[in-house]
Amino acid sequence: MFVDTMSRTEFYYGMTRTVKALKRIHAAGRKVLEYKLFQSISTGTYWHMNNLWNGLNATSGNSLNNESYFQVAAKFFSKLKEAGYKTAYHRDVCYAQTWSNLVGARTVPARPVNFTESYADYQRISKLLQIDDDGLNKPSCEMARSTTGNVNTWAKDGKCFNGRNYVEDQLKYLMETQKQWILQDRKFFSFFETCVNHRFSLMSGMELDIFLPDYLEKITRYDNVMTVILSDHGNKFDRNYMKGAYPEAYVDQYNPFLFIILPKNSQMYFDEKELRALEVNQDRLASIRELHYLLAKFVDVPKPAEALTLLEEISRDRSCNDFPRKDNIKRLCICEHTKMPATDPELSAIVQTAQNYMKKRVNKNSKRKDCCLNITFDKPNSSSFYKYFNGKDDWTYTGTLRVANFTYQNSDVIFTFSMIADKGMNKFSVQHFDRIDSYSRFEFCTSKCKTDLVKACLCK
Repeated sequence: MFVDTMSRTEFYYGMTRTVKALKRIHAAGRKVLEYKLFQSISTGTYWHMNNLWNGLNATSGNSLNNESYFQVAAKFFSKLKEAGYKTAYHRDVCYAQTWSNLVGARTVPARPVNFTESYADYQRISKLLQIDDDGLNKPSCEMARSTTGNVNTWAKDGKCFNGRNYVEDQLKYLMETQKQWILQDRKFFSFFETCVNHRFSLMSGMELDIFLPDYLEKITRYDNVMTVILSDHGNKFDRNYMKGAYPEAYVDQYNPFLFIILPKNSQMYFDEKELRALEVNQDRLASIRELHYLLAKFVDVPKPAEALTLLEEISRDRSCNDFPRKDNIKRLCICEHTKMPATDPELSAIVQTAQNYMKKRVNKNSKRKDCCLNITFDKPNSSSFYKYFNGKDDWTYTGTLRVANFTYQNSDVIFTFSMIADKGMNKFSVQHFDRIDSYSRFEFCTSKCKTDLVKACLCK
């Protein structure tokens, strides 16, 4: 089950019913594993997801070389068919939107919807993937074709089929399809993709949280089913208001979620060493590529000697430097983002930059030169400032500074700063500052100063 554009943080923030359901399932005896350091290796959905189907042989940069996404996926699905699996590929995207765009060697430019041409492409894809069931893909598009013509079935809140939200219809259909195959004692592999959170508002995918818990609790009643729930990246907030300022934006982008619900009798499918690795790797740096080689265990897909898998213990020392060069991990590595303290020379430069900034701010905004103190800061220790690579050959530094030789009513005065430094660490500039202490205590003198000076002023 693939949820497009939802970070691990967002999953815990908005998918609260699903989180509780996963805990109930685990408490009832089904092992639920969560891979906390699941690293996104590309900011593009299909460049990331093609690694699920092709492992180390996939490309994860800005190109699929000369193959389309579905051509890459078809290689894995052909192995599934050879191994005797029934297969399903369910999307909530009308075939007239992106199905046809992903047929050729690259995504084609936007064009007016041509349902006839798109349906021909859709038939080609179904044949290419050799899928036995394609879910509600065709009906959803036919509804759009005969009514509004809007092929973005996921783009607006409240889009309904038969009086129900379309996600509910999709999950019910998926459950019925899987039940049928289970009753027929058939091996099956189903891929369910939803873009419900791929919209222009925070946690627009919360409607999925209404229906997903019920599906998960039903499918885990069947002992021999393994369920994988994953995403590719978050909502990329770093492109807007959090751009380059704080690590949270990059954590959102580069830390998707990955949960695996093992079969009830997992020892029937994994040996003791593999089960231990699955447990240990929950706290190791992992990617979708290692998930590929877990799935590959059940089909005839060889694992290269240099490839890692979730079924083998990943080194606790693994970092993003160990990923192939082609991977697009240039802004933040999940396992390292809290492990990069500023160095001693950087701390000295940070203090000097902050003092110069505050002096200029006070001199520029004071109506009276004697209104506020000339602030100096104590040099912080390395645990007070951290740096984060922001992807533009610059580093962002965030942390706290304490005013030197100054207390107010026996309390320290603390400022927070966010700064940018160039690649050579030669030039620091303040992006933002704030006060941790209650600076309203100094109102008795800041009334003499301009409003925007209040946070920067310490009364003489």
